Amino acid sequence: MRRITIVLLAFLCCVTAADRAVAQNGRDLFQQALVKERAEGDLRGAIAIYERITHDFTADRPLAADALVQLGQCYERLGSTEAERAYQRVVHEFSDQREQVARARTRLAALHPAAAATAGRGPLARRLLSKDDTDINDFNDMVPSPDGRRVAYTRLGTDGALLVRDLATGATEQLAPGMPAAWNSDPEWSPDGRRIAYGSRDNESRAGFVRIIDVATRREIAAFRSDRSAPLDWSPDGRLLLVRRQGASRMTDASLLLLAIADGSMTTLADTVPRFSMASFSPDGRFAAFAVPQGARTQIFIRPVAGGARRQLTDENGGDSPQWSPDGRFIAFTREDGIWVVPVADGAASGNARLAYSIQGGYPQAWIEGGLYLTFFGSGSVAYEVPVDPRTGALEPGGARPLPDLLREASLFAWSPDMQRIAFAGAGGSISIYSVDRQTVTHYETAHQGAVWDLWWSADGREVVWEPDVRTWPGIVLALDPATGRVREPFPSVPGAGVISLSADGSRMVYSRMAADSSGPELTVAPAGRAASAVVVAAARHPEAGRLSGWVRPRFSSQGDRVLYGRQKSLGDPNTGPWLGTLWVVSSDGTGARRLGTVSVIHFAAWDPTGRFIAYTGLDGNRAVLRVVEVATGAERDVPVLPNTRADMLRVRDWSHDGRLIGFTAGEARWEYWVVQDLLESGR
Repeated sequence: MRRITIVLLAFLCCVTAADRAVAQNGRDLFQQALVKERAEGDLRGAIAIYERITHDFTADRPLAADALVQLGQCYERLGSTEAERAYQRVVHEFSDQREQVARARTRLAALHPAAAATAGRGPLARRLLSKDDTDINDFNDMVPSPDGRRVAYTRLGTDGALLVRDLATGATEQLAPGMPAAWNSDPEWSPDGRRIAYGSRDNESRAGFVRIIDVATRREIAAFRSDRSAPLDWSPDGRLLLVRRQGASRMTDASLLLLAIADGSMTTLADTVPRFSMASFSPDGRFAAFAVPQGARTQIFIRPVAGGARRQLTDENGGDSPQWSPDGRFIAFTREDGIWVVPVADGAASGNARLAYSIQGGYPQAWIEGGLYLTFFGSGSVAYEVPVDPRTGALEPGGARPLPDLLREASLFAWSPDMQRIAFAGAGGSISIYSVDRQTVTHYETAHQGAVWDLWWSADGREVVWEPDVRTWPGIVLALDPATGRVREPFPSVPGAGVISLSADGSRMVYSRMAADSSGPELTVAPAGRAASAVVVAAARHPEAGRLSGWVRPRFSSQGDRVLYGRQKSLGDPNTGPWLGTLWVVSSDGTGARRLGTVSVIHFAAWDPTGRFIAYTGLDGNRAVLRVVEVATGAERDVPVLPNTRADMLRVRDWSHDGRLIGFTAGEARWEYWVVQDLLESGR
């Protein structure tokens, strides 16, 4: 018996040692793959190792999940749709690995942030680059190679040098120097990916050129004198360039030229085109598509390259930056609401245009192997949170930090009472809810189109309550049940009411209405839906503090016994200032009004859940500030937020229900590049 026990123990030790060796070997392989991926830039070599781990070491679930996430990231950098498959495996096969599931869900959401507005399978979008990947000054000038593996750009924020970046490895290579010799801009790849045409200005002579450089050798092939010119597209045979030449003033429109590379001769295709618009050749090289300003809109036209009359492609709604599809059967272009496509044949529209991908601020630049390449730029709101001590209202270590990327456009947001969900306003009147634990977003479309003016949660966390655009839906409040998607009106509309907020229990409302003497809007409190019982708690004007501020939305304290609001007073010229903005608190019966914070211009404010503090934002001179004021004493402290915050876009939005977080939004310049796949599949 003892001998059997010894044999069994020896066997178990061997098995355990073998298991440890296998696990160790698996981890060693994982480290080897990381080296190939991050140090050597050998993504395909790393992929081979990660795939081996996912096949041979499935018993080590943390290791296999790690390998799948890294595998997805490698495929994502290569622009392969295999990335989604790897992330989906993590979510469905390794649900017990919570950290890696969260990472996979985040990447899946980034790969597919929106769906098409039309029927059918619908296009999918993936982000290639954001401002986090490189200097923001590079980002308004990046163009992709035809295979989508590299981008060319000029450093507009520093020296104007021409560079190429490998999207898989992040490695950059300078092709042409910039200052002090020259200033370069507007690169454009040749169809074979071997050459780049770009605009250049000689710093000494001030002469402008269109230059062509060989990417592999960095040797200049040709230079054509053409001041203030930007290449837009190569003809399929590489013999012609579409060139936009700016007028004498940077604010004037440009002309569109056809440049023959063989002899440098130029032909005018359009006398007037928008100064930032794109243009493109048809795949057979017979036609060029471009935009022309007409009144308040731009219209897209097609003109034969060999000469002849142009034909209008778009209807009265206009369009800009046309890009021909690789098969020549469609042209994609941009409007305010997204990317549209229109079928074409023999240089003319052959059907009706349709919205193919709903996005604002996206501009088509080129078709590459992965799909339509978009530049996405503009200025928008980014959601942040800053930790505070709920006992004192003082800032805790850590500073402001952005909320998850899925809330990146959350200009309005609010935490649920249990802190597990964040409601935010989407485009066109939609309401969205972010799940903290699942890291997913659910969108709820409503029939109430237009901007959302304010939103908050009911005290029990069962509904999201909001006020829709008062210009279209005056005097109403709506409530969404996330469990069912049902939207209801908690009480009938209130004629003449605007900027409505409810008490925590939903029984009372505070809102503005025009004073009887038409002196301006006054602030009133009433039972919800019963304006006839309203009590005026703040007159339209104050003899010392000026008028009620249209910026500061009145809000009840969590106990419902007080209301905050703001006033704004001009101390000089009503248009130029200076001004004085003040924060006020009044009892909900209209008694005991007290002035608290003072800034130049006051914007937004929020109570903490205990009613002891108020956070507010505004301008102190020209500086954007976020401040916390103690209601009882009036003592104030500044909360450090972000450097270089746009003063007009710093807005406090919510104070979490546990009192530990202040939520705010801040303006941020956005330069991102996306590829939209299967754009032409939807709605066909």
